[in-house]
Amino acid sequence: MTQVGQFWFCGNDITTLPIKTSRPSPAKLTTDHRLASTISQLPTPLSISLTEFFTELYPYITFHRLTDSAEIITRLFVMITLSDLLRQFGQFPEKVRDALTEKIERPTFSAWKNLLETALKYLPKQKGQIKCFVSELPNFVQNRWLPALGSESDEPNKAIIALCNFIAHPARLPNEQAQQLLNAHKQPFEVLVKELEFLVNYDLVACAEEGQLVLLKGLPAFDGSFPDFDKTIPEAQPERVYLVKGKDALDLFPLHAFTEILQWREERYDFERIAETAPQIYFRPSEKVYLEFVPFSKKQPSAT
Repeated sequence: MTQVGQFWFCGNDITTLPIKTSRPSPAKLTTDHRLASTISQLPTPLSISLTEFFTELYPYITFHRLTDSAEIITRLFVMITLSDLLRQFGQFPEKVRDALTEKIERPTFSAWKNLLETALKYLPKQKGQIKCFVSELPNFVQNRWLPALGSESDEPNKAIIALCNFIAHPARLPNEQAQQLLNAHKQPFEVLVKELEFLVNYDLVACAEEGQLVLLKGLPAFDGSFPDFDKTIPEAQPERVYLVKGKDALDLFPLHAFTEILQWREERYDFERIAETAPQIYFRPSEKVYLEFVPFSKKQPSAT
């Protein structure tokens, strides 16, 4: 599609989509939405991506939002599982190191899914139960999330990863086909989102540069700010993000960070600050050796 003024034009059909809609920015779910309460209490990266999905007006864009949300959820699960392996063992098992070496540099959606499968296998068991910082996560991932993701070889109306690959390559789908695919996925995905309620029992907390602890739960305020976290995290370090339950905290750094949004300027050979401090999830290493992150802010170019 091609941007012309305030519209996107598709060269393969007569579709025209406005860039700006009448809904407020940032978008918010109405309080009577069946999942509004759940989404408002999820970790901020999930809350932002899911709100974008549930408030999108156009079918073709909606299932892009669906696959984006599913990938962000998968990345967060990977970060929790990998961080918990380090917490429990002090290092990664050899098979996990091999998987990270193979997949973490240029991770596709399928690579994130495979990393999740691998990492989950090496969490220790006690009395037949997998020991995980998020106790509900292993069962949900194994029995609900991984089957829903499926694989690249599945039909796009059956599995989320197959849908992601299908819509990534061809030209823009006709509205009728887009709606059919959306109808196949939307209700099952909504059920999965409802089952994410176990994450409400955990707090995603960031340590700002000056040491202030902020709560990353639900959408940020309109100005991009986050509320203070009213508890302490011993030895919390600036720009790091922690998953907290009770008195326990799981350090998600470096795959999850909380820092200013920076953009590389080739003409200056330096970084430029372009937005406020925001939660950011690992994307990939750049060719210039620094790490790139996806920022969850009103301004969302690649960050470092």
